[in-house]
Amino acid sequence: MRKTFNGLSIRFGISAAMLSASLILVQVLFFTLQKSQIEITKNLVQSILRQEVNVSNSFLMARAITDLQRLGLISCTRLVSQKTSQVLLDLSYEGNCTPNGLFLSGGTADFKISSLNGEVWDISFIAMSDPFFRLSLWLTRLLIVASASLGLSLLFRKIDRDRRKGEEKERENRLLQNTVKKQELQISEVSERAQKVESLATHAAQVAHDIKSPLSVISLLSSRIGSDSPEEAKLLQEAAKGIIKSAENLLANVRNRQHSQDGPKVSEQSPSSSTHHIPALIPAQSLLNLDSLCRRTLEMKRVEYKDSKVTVRLSMYSNLPDTNRQVIYDPHHLESIISNVLNNGIEAIDRDGFINMDCSLDEDFVSLEIRDSGKGIPKDILERLGKEGVSHGKTNGNGIGLLHAFQTIQSWNGQMEIQSDGQRGSTVKIRLPSFKGPDAP
Repeated sequence: MRKTFNGLSIRFGISAAMLSASLILVQVLFFTLQKSQIEITKNLVQSILRQEVNVSNSFLMARAITDLQRLGLISCTRLVSQKTSQVLLDLSYEGNCTPNGLFLSGGTADFKISSLNGEVWDISFIAMSDPFFRLSLWLTRLLIVASASLGLSLLFRKIDRDRRKGEEKERENRLLQNTVKKQELQISEVSERAQKVESLATHAAQVAHDIKSPLSVISLLSSRIGSDSPEEAKLLQEAAKGIIKSAENLLANVRNRQHSQDGPKVSEQSPSSSTHHIPALIPAQSLLNLDSLCRRTLEMKRVEYKDSKVTVRLSMYSNLPDTNRQVIYDPHHLESIISNVLNNGIEAIDRDGFINMDCSLDEDFVSLEIRDSGKGIPKDILERLGKEGVSHGKTNGNGIGLLHAFQTIQSWNGQMEIQSDGQRGSTVKIRLPSFKGPDAP
């Protein structure tokens, strides 16, 4: 509003200045024309009076002046003898003997005229402006004022039109802002729903990834049920437990996500169940002997890849000084991480190769180091592992296993590191806080 007012003031000032300048220019022009007209009238009066002066007849001079004044050529005439200072004619009593400079009604003129007998006469008068001259002056002034008025009218109309356009644009901007806010809110809601779906899909993919190895073991051992091998029966039992645990974790994650996103809800009752509260997801932590867990996982890998086209030698070395050196973590998640690392190492081997797994004690940490003789990991891929879902050398890989491993180890205040020269072999190092306690089951 202030900007519009300032613009109006500036434009009005410019218009007023242009009008004033135009009127002044016209006044100067007509003033110059009036001076020329006064000079012409003066010469005319001299020519008429010269004949009367030649005969030294003052009466005839006075009568000629009176006739000129009646014709409207002159007014306020005075005829004075220079010799005797006698006023022979004075018509100034009629009034209006002061020319109006603004209206350019006329101009003062005077001259001396001498007769043949030496008499000198002083003549002064007002040379009246020609009616056409005055008409032209006023028409010109009116034309300028009319033009200025028209210009101001157009200016005000433009300002009013600009103001209405500005108000309309402001309304459109407010409407657009409201529309954008609504769309942003809708996008936020859609994004939130998409994140919920993506989160559930990620957990489902992780569980599918985790149960792949136990299913492979079950598939292999199911064909040997009749062999009466206690070791294979135990592995089959462990694999089945792993699948059940993965399914339970998936269900707990889904319920926990729904509970945290939508608030506490009462589950639907069935004939065989009662109303219960869905608790927040807390990993099933328990005393865990890392040595036995690693050996059990390694044995399952021997069975899983026994009929593979690639021959892989799996070995483990442990120098944990105390058999009761333990960690408190979710055994299913930790076993899933180790299984995933072993799978990656085996799949990176094109022909015969090896995988070594070492368990050791490092101050208050237990360390797990898994080395393979695979084809290595390029530097650009290595830098991205653990930060995003990245896979290397696997046709259907999506990197979700390693990403989950990094995130889980870090949530346990542990460390996970992958080393590779990019040409041959990779080493995965995992360090977890430990404590000395009773033997784990």
